[in-house]
This record gives sequence, structure tokens and C-alpha cells, in this order.
Amino acid sequence: MQILASVTFVLIWSTGFIVARAIGDAPQTFLFCRFLGAALVPGLVCVVCRHLVTRFPHRLRLWKPAAALVGTETAEPGSGVRTVWTLLFIGALQNGAYLCLSYFAVVDGFPAGIMALVGGWQPVLTLVVTALVVRRRPDQAVLLGVGVSLVGIAFVLVPGVLGTAGPVRPIHIVLAFTAVTCLSAGTIWQRRVAAHPLLPTLAWQSLGAAGVAFVAAILTDERGADFGWPFLAGLVWSVFGISILAMLIMVHLVRVRSAAYVSALVLGAPPLAALEAALLFGERLSFVQWTGTVLTLVGVGLVVLVPQGSPPELRRSR
Repeated sequence: MQILASVTFVLIWSTGFIVARAIGDAPQTFLFCRFLGAALVPGLVCVVCRHLVTRFPHRLRLWKPAAALVGTETAEPGSGVRTVWTLLFIGALQNGAYLCLSYFAVVDGFPAGIMALVGGWQPVLTLVVTALVVRRRPDQAVLLGVGVSLVGIAFVLVPGVLGTAGPVRPIHIVLAFTAVTCLSAGTIWQRRVAAHPLLPTLAWQSLGAAGVAFVAAILTDERGADFGWPFLAGLVWSVFGISILAMLIMVHLVRVRSAAYVSALVLGAPPLAALEAALLFGERLSFVQWTGTVLTLVGVGLVVLVPQGSPPELRRSR
């Protein structure tokens, strides 16, 4: 079941690169609308479910799995101010800061290929921080999978990077690595709210990301967004497909496996996005890029197929 969830997550996550081509101008406004929708939908589901539990408490056993998903077993509207602030902070880092900083750097002239290549180092940063702070040692299979995937991503992206025109400003490098650091920190912090129900977690984290995107939109999106069909279609898929379904799977995998496991899975998104672009937009991949795609997927497969049990890919160092 976890393998199916992992494959589904990578496939959905890869479409974010495709959606980015269709939204037009005002990317920060698009991100704000996406995160706001991703906060409202699960939030309304939680409110309705909790109302039903209060109204029909004798039927709670009929939807016990749903009750656990939305946290209706306690009939409490919240789980404490500290938990809410933690969820908002994680969402602001993992979703808001990462995507807003990445989009800002790319719009300002930073090559998208280099941005994606920098993002490929996020699993390495996650592994290092996890080893130093949490004092846990990654399994050799995870390290091997991450290494092979990074080599594959380099094979996919380097040909495009070498053909990029224009200088790279130092501020772009700072923004890119700050964005990746925020993503890594948010992924690791997910462990702190592992006991919190999934849907409220998604709602609060998306709200935190929406706050970051709102500020970014005010500061950077001087022209208004074009709310045409491409924008709206991309928004619907981004909310329900990427921000809700994919994020639910991500939070679940972080809880049952580890942050390093999810970080390695994310590496499968760029090469899959290249395949999707080739099919949808006629973009051709060179032999080196096809080789990199295969290497990246093999690396992700090494991580996915690590034997299950008590998270084997992260064991306490002795």
C-alpha cells in the first residue's frame, strides 16, 4: 500500500511543473489562490464532520476511519494554540516560502533548469540535518538511492543549463538555497505534529502557505492575474490534486516512513515532468536526458523498496 501511495505521490507532484507553464503572469497570486483553496476545502470537511459527530454521536462507529482523518473523536474544535501555530509555521516553510522564493527567483531571471537542479540537493540537506539534529543514521539503501537520483537529475538538467543565456545574479543563488532550506526544514518538522489528524493538518499548513503567498503577491505581482480557462483549470488541479491529495500522501508518508524517504521520492518529479512535457508539448529529450530519467527513477525505486517495518531507512546512531 505504501508503494502505491509513493508512486501516486510522485506522479501527481510532477504535474506541478506542467501547471506552471499554463498559469501565465502573476504566479504569486496563483499560489495564493491555490493555498487558500487547499485550506478552505479540508477545513470545511472538518467542520461538517465534527458537526455530524456532535449531532449523531451514536453513529460514530460507522465512519470511524473518517473520524480519525478529521479528528472528530474528541469533538474539540482545535488541538491547542501551540499546535496550530506549529502547523502554520510548517506550511509557511514547506509550501509558502519554498514555492514563493523559487517562483520569484525564476521570474527575476534565474534559469528554471538551475533552480530545479538546486532543488535536487534538498534530500541531501534533509539527510544531513536529520543526522545532526535528530541523531539518526540513514540506511545505506536510502543514501544509495539519493545519490543515484541526484546523478540522474544532473543528467536531465545539465544539458539545458549549459544552453542557458544570461548571467546568474548572487541574489538568485541566495533565494534558491533559502527556498530549498525552507522545504527541508518544513519536511523535518512534520514529525512534530505526527499525532495531529491529516485534514486539519493540511488545512492549517495551507493557510500558513497562503499567508506567505499573499505577502509575496502584494510585493511582486504588479500586474493582475488573467483568470482565464488555463488559470482556472490549473488552479482546480493544483488545489485538489497537488495541494490536497499529494500533500495528504506526503504527510502520511512522513509519518509512517521518514522525511528522508519523502525527500528521495520528490527527486522523481523533475524527470517525470520532462517526460510529460515531451508528450504534451513536443519537447524532445536527448540521449543523456533519457539516461538521467532512468537513473533518477532507479534511485527512487531503491528508496521505495527498502524493507518495511519500524522505519528501516532511519535508525538511531550508536
